[in-house]
Amino acid sequence: MVARSRSAPSAWAGVSLRSFFYILFASLLALQWLVLRALHFEGGPIVESLCAGTAIFGAAFLLSWAAEAAQMDIPRALAMAFLALIAVLPEYAVDMYFAWQAPHRDGYTAFATANMTGGNRLLIGLGWATVVATAWLRTRARSFALDRSQSVEVFFLLVATLYSFVIPWKQTISLWDSVILVGLFVTYMIFAGKTEHQEPELGGPAEVIAA
Repeated sequence: MVARSRSAPSAWAGVSLRSFFYILFASLLALQWLVLRALHFEGGPIVESLCAGTAIFGAAFLLSWAAEAAQMDIPRALAMAFLALIAVLPEYAVDMYFAWQAPHRDGYTAFATANMTGGNRLLIGLGWATVVATAWLRTRARSFALDRSQSVEVFFLLVATLYSFVIPWKQTISLWDSVILVGLFVTYMIFAGKTEHQEPELGGPAEVIAA
């Protein structure tokens, strides 16, 4: 830690103003929605959706840069796990609201189930495809080999996917399912924290945050 603090000035000196602008712009995108909500702004569905969407867009960039910078101190797998957890918290909040209201309102049980399964379908069907398409546009590579260090993520993803077939088979979602799935995630976090830590070569906004 002492050695890193001594090298911090040189790191700051090499950072371009463009990276600072990116961080500032993304921060303003996220903050504008908080200010509008605090002022009880009502601009209609289209304007509010646009403001909220741009705020999410800016916050997503800030989270991704922070996750890259976090890899300076914790393993990459653990940093990605924290990033994923924070990114899906809004989805969980909506689902918990539906589940909380389900005993008192008809149809909310179906809403809770549809919200969670729909989110997973978007992640797998659109999210993964978008990542691969973006990488293809950048590198023109038709396939991407996973590093052996990612075996922890792939293993726990496989186990969780296999267990997901049990839920429609038994046609219920119970507390036992929660215990098993949360247990899988906690176990994954423990194993991710024990993976080999390699400091990445950062650039751009992530380098600014790390410095």
